[in-house]
Order: sequence, then C-alpha cells, then structure tokens
Amino acid sequence: MAPSTAPDSRDPALAAVARRFTGETIERALERFEDYCSEEDVDTLVVQERAERPDGTLVRYEVRWKYSVFDDHAYGNYVAWALLVPADPAAGDPSDARFRVAAATAEHHNL
Repeated sequence: MAPSTAPDSRDPALAAVARRFTGETIERALERFEDYCSEEDVDTLVVQERAERPDGTLVRYEVRWKYSVFDDHAYGNYVAWALLVPADPAAGDPSDARFRVAAATAEHHNL
C-alpha cells in the first residue's frame, strides 16, 4: 500500500500568505515573514522541526519576542508553523531565493 500524501490530521491549520516572503534559507524566509507579519517584536527565531511533504516543507519554529526594540532580552515566546515552497523567479521572487512562505498559522500573525 502506498503512503498517503494527504496532510496528516495532526497538522496545524494554516492560512495562505498573500505577500511573498522569500529567502536563501528556510530561516531567512521565516525571519522576513515574522518581521513583517508578527504581532510581536521578534528577537530570535529557531527552527525546531521540518517535514518534507508533496506540497512543500512544513516547519515548526519558535519565536522569542520582546515588548520593544529597546529591550535587551526576550520576554516571551510562541511556537508557529509554516509551509514553505520553492521560490519562483518567474513570479518575481529574487533570483537568489530558494524558499517562499506559502502558508502559516494565523495565531500571532497579521496575514
């Protein structure tokens, strides 16, 4: 029996990301996405898990945030999920970009 390619029922609910956030690495694409869409002031981002799927790469990552850019230390954190797909220069993505954030969890983000 062939393995299922349907999303697992345990996969997080993801919302489409209309704006194009790309990067040379998964981390850089996520950093650009978080800088623009996060409701918090992002301090650091750490990829915790990645899973290759037929529709892209599903990534679970932790974001540490601060109340203000003037704070010295992070005050809180949250875990988010995103689906990254290959960047497409024909669609206007930079030529050095390899990944694009296609969907993400809506919590903590202005999508």
